Amino acid sequence: MSHLRQNVITKDWVIFATERSKRPHEFARSHGDTPPELPRYKHGCPFCQGNENPSETEYLRIEDERGWRVRIIPNKYPALSPIGDRVRHSEGIHRSITGVGLSGAEKSEKRC
Repeated sequence: MSHLRQNVITKDWVIFATERSKRPHEFARSHGDTPPELPRYKHGCPFCQGNENPSETEYLRIEDERGWRVRIIPNKYPALSPIGDRVRHSEGIHRSITGVGLSGAEKSEKRC
């Protein structure tokens, strides 16, 4: 599970999310590489129209006459977990807290 640590100098909170290292690296490219030409449609791509999963949570959809233009869906590799107990730890000047929380899109959905 991720956790947050407070920077003792700036007092900023930093997220340490080691689980995010499991994300696929198929889109990584070296500096200077030209991006590959993307297909107009790819079966199974969650960003292509027509591949929407009806059981998938959708936080926001913006549409026009041609269909949806923007969709906000849950991240497969979130930095924070919406489930769990928020536990604070203090050891001397070092402070940390478990990585439990919601992103901006999830927060706006909860307010509706």
